[in-house]
Amino acid sequence: SQARWRYVAQEFGLNLTFDTSHAAASGWDILGYAETPDQCLDNVHLSDVGGRTWDNEFLNSLLHAHRPPGTGDLQIERFLARLAQTEFSGLITLEISPLRLPWYWLPSAQRALQAMFGYCRSATGDARSQFTTNTSRRGQRSRIDR
Repeated sequence: SQARWRYVAQEFGLNLTFDTSHAAASGWDILGYAETPDQCLDNVHLSDVGGRTWDNEFLNSLLHAHRPPGTGDLQIERFLARLAQTEFSGLITLEISPLRLPWYWLPSAQRALQAMFGYCRSATGDARSQFTTNTSRRGQRSRIDR
């Protein structure tokens, strides 16, 4: 449960990673979590879920979960908007299935990633179109924009 992980993280001084697709699969309210994320939240693994579910966990991970943001059933846009309002300054990692990214052709892969970054920036109210190179670990700006 969410409470157990919060307790363990606080007790041992750990940072947490919140995975949107796995949390949703476990029945967690991702929109509610985005409004009041854990103080020790350091990373969000961002991906969508949708389509057919599979009995095989490997197939389910490749084909149902880990879709690009905005291409499945989760309310990723609202999740990002709410998370941005909390001034979250941790990392956001796009956790995308290799079957959802044209890795075999670099120009297509770049366009796909740019579209994902644009979607995420739009959801947070950031209209920039270029990937930033700010490498500050805990800068003043949210790392949602990187």
